[in-house]
Amino acid sequence: MNATKSRNTVSSPFYLSNRPLARVLCAQTATVLIALMILLILLMVVLQPAWAGPGHDHGDEPAAAAGTGSPRFTAHSDLFEAVGVLTGDELSITLDRYATNEPVLKGTIELEAGSYKAVATFHADHGDYSIAASPFKKPGTYAIVLTVTAGDQTDLLTGELVVPDLKASAL
Repeated sequence: MNATKSRNTVSSPFYLSNRPLARVLCAQTATVLIALMILLILLMVVLQPAWAGPGHDHGDEPAAAAGTGSPRFTAHSDLFEAVGVLTGDELSITLDRYATNEPVLKGTIELEAGSYKAVATFHADHGDYSIAASPFKKPGTYAIVLTVTAGDQTDLLTGELVVPDLKASAL
C-alpha cells in the first residue's frame, strides 16, 4: 500500500494536485481564456478610435468654425415659446405654446427693446409674426421683451438678440 501511494504522489513544485488530467487541463484552459478576454478588451479600448469613421471618433480635433447664421433670440414662459430670427429687413418671430409646441396663430405680440416699441404683424401664409429690422441693424446686444396675448392668456417673455459685428469678426 505504501508503494502505490508513493507512485501517485509527485513532489514537483509545478504539480497542481492529484486530480485527473482533464480537470487540470480545464483549469489551465479557463485561465488562458480569461487572460485572452482581458487582452481583447484592452485592445478594443486602445484601438477603438481607429475603428470609428470620420466624424465619429470623438478625438481632439478642433470644433468646426461657427457659420455666419442669422442673429436670433429665444424666449419662453410657462405658456409660450418664441424664436426670433433677424433676416434682411425684418425680425421674424415664430410663437407656440410651450407645453404642446402648438403654433399660436393670430395672437398679438408687442415687442420692446430699450426705447423701441412695436406691434408685430401676423403673416397667415407663413404662420409667423414680423417686425421691421431697422432698430437692430447696428451690432450689439438687445434685450427683448415680448408681451404675448393669445385668447384670454397674456404673458411676458424675455430674451437677448445678439447682432455680431461682421466687420470686426472678418479681421
